[in-house]
Amino acid sequence: MAAEMMVAGTVVSESWETDPPRRREGLTNALGLSDEETARIVWAFLAGVSRVGEANPGRMNGFGGALPGTRWSEERRAWHGEALLAGLPLYPLTVDLLTAAPEHITAATLPRLLGCDCSDVMNGEECPDHHELTVTAHALNLFEGHALHPEKVDRSQGAADPRWDGVRSDLVDLVAAHVGIDRTGVADLLRPSGPEALSFAGALIGRANRRARNAIDHGGGNFCAPTDDQETLSSHVRELVREELERERKRERELVL
Repeated sequence: MAAEMMVAGTVVSESWETDPPRRREGLTNALGLSDEETARIVWAFLAGVSRVGEANPGRMNGFGGALPGTRWSEERRAWHGEALLAGLPLYPLTVDLLTAAPEHITAATLPRLLGCDCSDVMNGEECPDHHELTVTAHALNLFEGHALHPEKVDRSQGAADPRWDGVRSDLVDLVAAHVGIDRTGVADLLRPSGPEALSFAGALIGRANRRARNAIDHGGGNFCAPTDDQETLSSHVRELVREELERERKRERELVL
């Protein structure tokens, strides 16, 4: 999951220069920025962390649970045991856990991860001092232009589980280091005028995640190893994405011919 988040961010970063100028301008203005290079890095970061809501016990405990067959059941138990040894705060497989859509958990938890430390504001609530963080976090996973329902975001707090705050924080740090941004300064860079200014954020993030999945599929899913350090992992991710973007360009040239 960590590598997939990095791939999504890299897709945005690596494809930025080939995007139409008007799209780059629109993406820059949507964040209230004037510098396209800063916008490129911020959007790459946001694309990467858009999936941080998938780090929750209901989703991770259920990993592979819907797949049929004895082999999948055995592999699920093996993965669960290894994940516990690695330090993931999972629950026993027999426990029924609260679930929520990952996009709602992202919207509920990302503002806190990016600097909203106001003690009187709960996850999912809009903080008057960090309005821009809330607006942006809600815009990252829009589907077909539909805004996330505030009540569903609020209810996702239980499924988010505070025991997983550290895992989500580590994932955000990993993406930030990969794209080259200080996560503690992101809040100061976000100045969207409102939800309408980020109306195409969902399309950008959705496209990045689809292209990331294609890159990983073409890479055979084994482009990195758990023992890779940050620098090695980042290098593998960039190489994977550049190969995928080159495949896309080749397909486009073939269509023209």
